[in-house]
Amino acid sequence: MAQAAGKINGPGRRNGRSIPRWLRNPAGAVLLLAAAIIVLSLYTTLRDIGQPFGGYVSYPVLGGRDSLVSAESPDWWPVVAAGLVAAGDDLLTIDDQPYTANARAVFARAYAAGRPVTVRVQRFATGETQSITIQPCLLYTSPSPRDRTRSRMPSSA
Repeated sequence: MAQAAGKINGPGRRNGRSIPRWLRNPAGAVLLLAAAIIVLSLYTTLRDIGQPFGGYVSYPVLGGRDSLVSAESPDWWPVVAAGLVAAGDDLLTIDDQPYTANARAVFARAYAAGRPVTVRVQRFATGETQSITIQPCLLYTSPSPRDRTRSRMPSSA
């Protein structure tokens, strides 16, 4: 007797193709979701390479307008090493504009013009608010042939 198209031919089989056993249980679905989240986070990180930034890693606060300096900012990056920012600091404004919505564009314009930016920061440790001046630089994992004349992170910002 012939099978109708699209009809299941047996447990975990559709049109002669087998659905892997690991994908047929909830743990498999969770594993697939975790892999998708990892791919998306890698995309956002890789997208930033070669772009102007402030010399620290920051993430927006969910549901808020501010961003926080991340603990993933290496201690040896100059802005962090100089104590200008630290993990947990709240980034309020950049050049008198809300930080989260404007940081990428302001860093890009300032880098192109060769000028520093002013970031208003609320310090995590003390709660005091202060303004810091940062010279934007490019995020690279190694020197780029595209930009040999400008300083870049992390080696010479």
